[in-house]
Amino acid sequence: MTNKLESNRIKLMASIGAIFTLFIGILMYLGFYKATFIALMIFFTIIVLTAIIYSLKSNNDLFEINNVFMAVYFLYTTGFQLNNMYYTSGIPPYYSYIFTTILAIIGFIAYWIGYNKIFNDKNKKFFRETRKIKERQLNFKILLLAIFSFFLIACLSFGTYLMAYGGIRNYINVGYGAERYLIDTSHVHGAGIHWVASTILILFVVATLYKDQYKKTTLFLRIFVYISSIVITACYFLTGNRHNIVIFSLCFIAIFHYFYKRIDVKVGLIVFGALFVFLIMYTSFRGFLGSGDVVNGVINAIKSKQFEIFYFQIGEFSQTSKSLNEVIVYTQNNGYLYGKSYLISLFAWIPGAGRLFDVSKYALSIWRLKYFYPGFYEKGLGFAFFSLSEMFLNFGVFGIVGGMFLWGTLQKFLLNLFKNNKKNIIIVFIYTYSICMFSFDFMRIDFQTFFTAYMQGVTIPLALIFIAYIIFNKMHKFIYKVK
Repeated sequence: MTNKLESNRIKLMASIGAIFTLFIGILMYLGFYKATFIALMIFFTIIVLTAIIYSLKSNNDLFEINNVFMAVYFLYTTGFQLNNMYYTSGIPPYYSYIFTTILAIIGFIAYWIGYNKIFNDKNKKFFRETRKIKERQLNFKILLLAIFSFFLIACLSFGTYLMAYGGIRNYINVGYGAERYLIDTSHVHGAGIHWVASTILILFVVATLYKDQYKKTTLFLRIFVYISSIVITACYFLTGNRHNIVIFSLCFIAIFHYFYKRIDVKVGLIVFGALFVFLIMYTSFRGFLGSGDVVNGVINAIKSKQFEIFYFQIGEFSQTSKSLNEVIVYTQNNGYLYGKSYLISLFAWIPGAGRLFDVSKYALSIWRLKYFYPGFYEKGLGFAFFSLSEMFLNFGVFGIVGGMFLWGTLQKFLLNLFKNNKKNIIIVFIYTYSICMFSFDFMRIDFQTFFTAYMQGVTIPLALIFIAYIIFNKMHKFIYKVK
């Protein structure tokens, strides 16, 4: 009965989609480009809202990875068009907007199919098999020793950043400003405060999973995690790093949601709405935090109408999605990359990789600045690079279809792996971190920057901690045998 109902629902949606497509086609044929674009935007909005509502009703979980991703995807794919309609005084190039909106819809449908049709109920046996693999019992004390050893390394790494900036005061004053590009970072090692943040999140996962076995110790650990989290968030806040505030905060909340108390969907939506409004305001006055001139900064922002809802589209969603229009024009004369940017990205994070091949050539955020905005990069300015733009730049429309399909499949794979391994430290940390990285970072930066950030924030900390664990554990066993 459920399958029949599902089948009827899909047929109804397909019929509505076909009628809407026909209607849009007629408008396009008649030359009503503005009406066509508006109809497409309404159609796209209906598709996304229907998908999100359906998903929330199915799982009642606001933090399921696809719910966050679909909402963020919609904001980025519509930002440039909506912003230009709102602010442009002349007649916007609706024909161009129509094409990019169609690409966004195609990408969304490909993602939805990848997420819902590959690792579905028929594939649950694969993930149930992972439960049968008995996990090696980790020695809690040795695990903590390994984590705090890496925490010390992370703090030392952060120390090299402070030395490069000339102390904590300069580090905060420079913050997210363009001056950070002029700092000599030749003696900087590691990922600095980002390693510290990752270690704290890993420690939170460990304290959570072991809370029933070691109540007193994990209570102390959680207090340490809470205090450290406040310090890290304050540091991100003072330096104007809005992106890392979102990543760190949502990772923390996701762990709390899954292992302490589930956050109701309605409450979560209110919190996310409040956070969104805060970020609009924060975007305007973060540049004044280091100087202490916050009050005047906020006053000037209000006078220049920077708190308008669409202002946020300028600095975040609009400039990012605009890159899709740019690469469409570029590929008409210069062809495609055919996967080069993705291939180079797999090795670009390795120290010394630049000696083997031109890494910066395929860091597409930098490439975009140098090619489309000469002089901006040298001034320390920067724009993000849309993930759909990179897919199109590599393989055209087929790149968007294939890329979004694979991204949906990977997200569903991670979700099912997490659901069946909620006592596995590595998988819990990877999934909660990926909720944010796979939604926000993947959408707004080129793949090389994304992959490097993921390696630094997830893979390297986990790898070094568990290498340290193996070494300490072998030392412990050796000493025990000697005794």
